[in-house]
Amino acid sequence: MSVSVSKAVRMALTKGNKRQTDLVKALGLSSSQSVFLKLQKERWTGTDLAKVAELTGGKLAFFYPDGTEIRIPQANPEESAEPLQDEL
Repeated sequence: MSVSVSKAVRMALTKGNKRQTDLVKALGLSSSQSVFLKLQKERWTGTDLAKVAELTGGKLAFFYPDGTEIRIPQANPEESAEPLQDEL
């Protein structure tokens, strides 16, 4: 399934039973207007997406046709102390 990043974020929020207000807090934003603009203008950073995954109980990763999976560490560096190379 191929969808826009914003649609994927909305789907993740639904799957994780979270609301946009939860996302405002998770991203450290000052208002829900900021999340609305990110959703409308497709302005997401890798860190934003890692926080969405963490908030909704998901994982962020790259998947390759040969079966290789590279997982992106959680957004909170204290919780993800292992370097990414160790996961390969």
